[in-house]
Amino acid sequence: YGGTGSASDATREQQIEIGKRVQASQGWGAWPSCTKKMGASS
Repeated sequence: YGGTGSASDATREQQIEIGKRVQASQGWGAWPSCTKKMGASS
């Protein structure tokens, strides 16, 4: 989704954009630990 390099090298805005793309295609299940802690549903 985001090309090369480490996520820590991306700007906050870039990380949010990629996160939105991942969530749109994979749902909250892309982050199972966080989903469980938040009580979100896939």
